[in-house]
Amino acid sequence: MNNNQPKRFHRENEPRRTSLGWSLLVFLGACQSYAPIPLDPGAHQAAWQARTLNDGSLEAFLEQRQAPLPGPKSPFNLDDGLNLHEARLVAMAFNPDLRLARLSAGVAAAKAQYAGRWSDPEFSISALRATDNIPDPWVVTPDLSFTLPISGRSGAESGHATAQSAAAVAAIQRAEWQVWGQVWSTWQDWSAALQRAAETEKLIASLEELTERMVTLSEAGEVAPTEANRLNLEQNQQVAALIGLRGIVEEKEHTLRALMGMTPAAELHLVPYLSHLQEGRTEADLIPLTQRSDFTVERADNNLELAELRQQYEVAENAVALEIAKQISDLTLGPAYEADGGQPRIGFVGGISLPLFHTNGGAIATARAERVLARARYETTLEVLAGRWSKTEDKIEALKRQRGHMEYELLPLIDQQLKDALNLMQLGEASSQILQDALVKAHEIKLEWIDTTLAVSAAEGEFVQLRGPQSRITPTPGEGENK
Repeated sequence: MNNNQPKRFHRENEPRRTSLGWSLLVFLGACQSYAPIPLDPGAHQAAWQARTLNDGSLEAFLEQRQAPLPGPKSPFNLDDGLNLHEARLVAMAFNPDLRLARLSAGVAAAKAQYAGRWSDPEFSISALRATDNIPDPWVVTPDLSFTLPISGRSGAESGHATAQSAAAVAAIQRAEWQVWGQVWSTWQDWSAALQRAAETEKLIASLEELTERMVTLSEAGEVAPTEANRLNLEQNQQVAALIGLRGIVEEKEHTLRALMGMTPAAELHLVPYLSHLQEGRTEADLIPLTQRSDFTVERADNNLELAELRQQYEVAENAVALEIAKQISDLTLGPAYEADGGQPRIGFVGGISLPLFHTNGGAIATARAERVLARARYETTLEVLAGRWSKTEDKIEALKRQRGHMEYELLPLIDQQLKDALNLMQLGEASSQILQDALVKAHEIKLEWIDTTLAVSAAEGEFVQLRGPQSRITPTPGEGENK
């Protein structure tokens, strides 16, 4: 009889062991496994160098984007080259800084997704063996405890994480608008450099023609050799200036390619565009400045720097609520079982921390100080923005008056002076010095006009950045991950 008891005991506990094994497999199945993803710079380099605007990646980005982008809804067509608006769309998709901003927002969104959830239950077991010689020397105490969210900490954690995610999205919006403006300003710089180079090429051609004429007259003994030598010197000086301008053109083009996330060797035909020199400005670039628009809080509502600071203040606000909720921990409660000397006992265990000494005072004080700082950042930025708004409008008006004076007064005068010098030269009543001075002066005035036009464009771009987009950009965190 006694020999059969262990066998019967074994058979009776077999279902329990099987159930325990299946439960262990279920718990392990709910856990995620780790798989390393090593860096592969070679593969990334190859993918980047193979990136083109015809591989469908840009269209995929524009299709998956749920929010509208500024500018016209014109189709993307590379047959006539890459224009300014199309370049901005490329930058939205492939700009490296925007890629990092979106992925950072994806990290914040992932944290918000799981923040504030009910904590997993905890299981523990203790086994003690009595040193006395007794029939059942083991004291076994398994313990299973659950956390009851009574402190409000889980809701505060969820609110704080959600605010952080919203702040990350606001950072994307501001970064996109900054890149949108950077492409505009760099495109203007590049186009202006092209205009300067073109004007310099025209001057060199005129000086070359005049030099050849002076050389012919010098060989015929009609003018002194110094006339041709002086013109040749001026021509070579302008050639040196042209070489420098072409270097600037290449530098600006490389900057544009970097903003667009394209390789320096990518086959792109960029179409120059300098505000006021070409027609067809996009709707997003038109700025109604016929009458001043005084700064108000309502007008600054679309300013994306302020929008980001508002979200950062929400993060600080929720951080205070979270640290206050941490003063009291959540209640832990669960069933308890103990077998002592063969005598089973059942009951429950529970616990909660008492805020008597620490009370999370340091973290609460820090969170409140950071909230004051976040509020001050927003308010001081609002003050600075008002000054920049008025300053930029004054700057645009002054530059436009300067450009208007050059167009209606200065340029016609210099053109007339050049025509008079040519007429006198043909009549033989003036030296080449007068014509050379007129050519160089006309060239300098045209370069100044290009610089003034560029300054107007830059000031307008600055005002657009202050004003913000007319339709708010609301990107999806993590979007635009194209290689």
